[in-house]
Amino acid sequence: MDYRGKKLLHNPQQLLHLITPASAPLTDLITTHSRLLSQANSRAIASAAGFKGSQSRCISLQEFHTEQQFIKKLVEFFVALGGAEGLLLVQCDNGEANFNLIACCRYLVDETRRRTLEDIDDHVKPIHIIFIIQLPKIAGGCQHFVGFQGGKWQSVHIDELLESNEQLPQIEQLVDRSVSDLFQPAYPARGDVIEDMDVDLDTSILSGSQELNVESREDFDEKEIDQQKIKPTLLLKNCLQAAAARIYDESAEVDRATKRIEILLKWLPEDNSQETEFSKILATRVHKLLQQRDDKCPENQRLWLRHEALRQGHLQETGTFRKALWQKLSSIVSPMLSEVIAYCDQNHNLDLLREEKEWKTRLWLTMINEEVITPLSYDSFTSPVSGRVRERARVSSTGVGHRFSAKFPFSWIIKDTVNVLLLQVGADPSKTIISLRSVFYSSPLGQLLKPTFEDKNIKGEAAMNYLNDFLHMMYKPIVEGELQLICDAVVAAAGKLHQSLYENDDVEMDIPLIHFTYSLIQARLVNFSELVHAFPNLVQTILRKRDQLDVGEMILDVVALECCLQQLEPKPRDLGNADNRLVWCNRVQCIRPIIQVMKSLIPRPSQQIAKGDSEARFNAQLFGERSTRYLQNCRTTWIRLDVVRMFIEHTCPPGQSTHPADAKNAFLLSKALRENTDFSTVHTMTVIERFLKSCSDGMRERLIRFDTSQCEICKSPLQDPVQMPCEHICCMSCANGWFQEHNVCPICRKEVGGNFKVKISEKCRHALETYNSFRNRCKSFFMELVSVYCFGEQLPNPDLVRKFIGYVIKDENRTEDFTPFDGQGIDVTPVIRSYILQQLLVIKEREKEVYKHLEEYLHRARGLAEQREHLIEVCVLCVQCMEDVETVKLLKAKEGGENVQILMASRELERTLRTIHVHQNSLTINCLRDIAGIRAALDVLSTYLGDDFAENVKRFEALQKCLDTAKHLCSNSSRSVLQLFLLKQLVRHDPNGIEAVKERCKRKELKWIMPPQSEEQDKTPDTFIVHHENYHTVREALGKAILTSNIDDLSVVIQDIKAQPSARSCYVLLALFREITTTFSHVNKEDKIPARVLEKLNQYIAGIQYLPNEVS
Repeated sequence: MDYRGKKLLHNPQQLLHLITPASAPLTDLITTHSRLLSQANSRAIASAAGFKGSQSRCISLQEFHTEQQFIKKLVEFFVALGGAEGLLLVQCDNGEANFNLIACCRYLVDETRRRTLEDIDDHVKPIHIIFIIQLPKIAGGCQHFVGFQGGKWQSVHIDELLESNEQLPQIEQLVDRSVSDLFQPAYPARGDVIEDMDVDLDTSILSGSQELNVESREDFDEKEIDQQKIKPTLLLKNCLQAAAARIYDESAEVDRATKRIEILLKWLPEDNSQETEFSKILATRVHKLLQQRDDKCPENQRLWLRHEALRQGHLQETGTFRKALWQKLSSIVSPMLSEVIAYCDQNHNLDLLREEKEWKTRLWLTMINEEVITPLSYDSFTSPVSGRVRERARVSSTGVGHRFSAKFPFSWIIKDTVNVLLLQVGADPSKTIISLRSVFYSSPLGQLLKPTFEDKNIKGEAAMNYLNDFLHMMYKPIVEGELQLICDAVVAAAGKLHQSLYENDDVEMDIPLIHFTYSLIQARLVNFSELVHAFPNLVQTILRKRDQLDVGEMILDVVALECCLQQLEPKPRDLGNADNRLVWCNRVQCIRPIIQVMKSLIPRPSQQIAKGDSEARFNAQLFGERSTRYLQNCRTTWIRLDVVRMFIEHTCPPGQSTHPADAKNAFLLSKALRENTDFSTVHTMTVIERFLKSCSDGMRERLIRFDTSQCEICKSPLQDPVQMPCEHICCMSCANGWFQEHNVCPICRKEVGGNFKVKISEKCRHALETYNSFRNRCKSFFMELVSVYCFGEQLPNPDLVRKFIGYVIKDENRTEDFTPFDGQGIDVTPVIRSYILQQLLVIKEREKEVYKHLEEYLHRARGLAEQREHLIEVCVLCVQCMEDVETVKLLKAKEGGENVQILMASRELERTLRTIHVHQNSLTINCLRDIAGIRAALDVLSTYLGDDFAENVKRFEALQKCLDTAKHLCSNSSRSVLQLFLLKQLVRHDPNGIEAVKERCKRKELKWIMPPQSEEQDKTPDTFIVHHENYHTVREALGKAILTSNIDDLSVVIQDIKAQPSARSCYVLLALFREITTTFSHVNKEDKIPARVLEKLNQYIAGIQYLPNEVS
């Protein structure tokens, strides 16, 4: 840089000293690429040069429209000087376009000055004239502007007229140094002379004029340059605004960026020549990031200044070389600085520097100074693909779903570190906290924090501040005050934990204890959070009785549950209309998973905890007696509310109109169950039965005057009710028959009158449908209640088992539909009864009692001929339930491998083979168990006798033995039904039908499965096979349906046949004729089609609409 040119603007007297008092006045031409001087700039320059007031003037050529105006302005200035020394600055922009104007004005200035001075006496002082011309940045220089040629005009180019706001170091200090070097604490003095790079003598400008001799460095104040050593703080402050602009923050504070800059400026020194601890640390972190950047870049970063000097395009964009340097320097430093700031300001961490807490400030600065503790690498904010630094530095928040202001320095780093250590320590809870403390305080982070938590004056405050941050990072609050309750809960649990470990009350809260305590109670805190989501006003309710939580153990979750259940107590407005009932039921339902989870937290009795199970014993100490008592009471209350919910959902379904009395029944049920919620007892179930019968009676009295359980004539459920004048009701079919011969009511014998007509009463039918629908919904409610609460974790007592057996087998020795009501039931098929019986059978503790009751019934019913059909139904029901139980056992055995399942099935067949002859002529519960076991085992066996049978024999060594046992069991002619059952299972599991099974059973090992008469049947020619392939398909499906007693598959096959309805009818009739004639032609009656299957076939044929009526 030309230091003379620089001093011209800093101190204009330097240029005047080049001219002796007797010499001619100074005439200079200054070209620049920067903006021109303002009036304020020109007055400052004139004042610095010693020109006061009217002794200086700065004019712009663009302000004059004519030559006369310009001359007049010159004359006025020269005359006003009156012979005194003066300074005239003439400026013009775009010298390339205005080169003719500039040349003309130069001539006018010389001439005007000469003529004006001639009119004044000879004792005039010189008038200095400086032209300042702005030139555009054009590659190769200007074509038209050539400067002032000849005369005494001197030309010089100054890149930057005014001193830059960016206090950039001297350019010679930047040569051969990378940007990272600028942030080193100190640098050795560089003695080599550096060529000036800021001011270039433009040869094109100086052509034809007197050159300006470039003065050496010795002509200037070298002390000033030496004192301008590189100050990292100065660079940081200059880059601070640009770095802050790159930071992206989602914080709701609109002025967060301003606060961030204020904090940083407060901790950076005001005097750029000074350094503070914060500025040193900040410069060091930026320096390390820049060093990592240098290592990543392939080019030599020490040559950045030279590269920038050669970039003409960049120079044209910025205007001056100094600006280009500053822009380059800022583009390198600002991203690093912004990343450091964003890292430090997570969770508003910078705000801690504003607090008047000496321990926080000291800890903050110590942690950010330790790179091992607060790591920040260049790779963490660069793209792994392009290697470029990201455009914005993101200020992240580690709060769970929310932002918060930290109270402990760099708490997120501590949280992550301790969580990792917690996973590494042992699983024994009694030793975990000791191990965690040992490992933590041995780590670099723990050693740094240890003095803080050993200081009695601040350790309590430090622990609570960290606990606040930790909870923000682990728990998501949704209402105000929620985190305060969580904080109290952690403190209470930590106290209980400390007392159980050390048996004293002096709790010393520290970071390891906070983490360990939270890990133990986290599941309970999750339950509390779920409750708050369901009941947002819960927090304020608990805060009002916050003192009740201080009982020496954590009871927050159970107290919250109790408050929720109190809010759920049904009120008239909750059940007044359908919408309110739906809302209330949903709120009760949402408590269910929380209750189930909290119930699992109840510790087992100490005598049930194994000696080595230290975790269970430890959790039992945390879940104290108060929590257990609270939860047991809450569960009782919730069961009552849930039962009321079931009743509402069944009897008052949404979208259907209900009578106010139906909703009122829910209050009666809640009242009836207030002291009776143990559904493992007969008493509670009796209360439910009485309540339902009362509801049924109330409904009947409200809708129908007389009993509607049955028709008084046919004693069957009412169908198409006919109401007589006396309001008695009977079936329409019964009424038609009765009133053909009588004219009186069949019930009360009152005359009906001559105008009475037998017709269906729509009012009665609607009332009857409403009544039956309500009864059915009550029965459904009763079924759900039994399935949910009678077979839960509590075993039904023996009396309740007897009552349940009574639902299946009443004391009157008859089967009864599953219903708490007298009269008709809703379970036409024994599905519900099967469920009850199956649930009873799977309870091992009650298995003997169930078998005892069933055995008593079988013994009592064996000799009663009139009970034969009923007895068969009960036996089939028992066999099916027992078979389901055995099937479940076999399926579980398969989890250990197919060979295990086959072996278990083989053992079951061997057992029944030894005992079945004992029960051959007797009907006992053991006989039914054997039948169920055989059916389950044969079903499993059939799954391995498919197309892959040969391969299965090789894979499973137990299969051949199981097959031999089954063959021996089925070989007895009296047990051919077992052979038929196995054949049915084979057909059921084979997708290719009976023909594929027959083909497979031709193998020597399986030939015994097919009955002998099947070969004779196959030899009988099928004269109908010539009709069509569809006939063959129907015949196969019909044969399979007869074997499996499943008519639904036959219906599907018929519907899939692409033929006219008449053709389908023909195929069905032909196949049925073929099957019946060939089956009934055999002597063995047991091989004929069972009567039940024939009945189903008749029903199916009758239901085919496209068959003629004569056939159906």
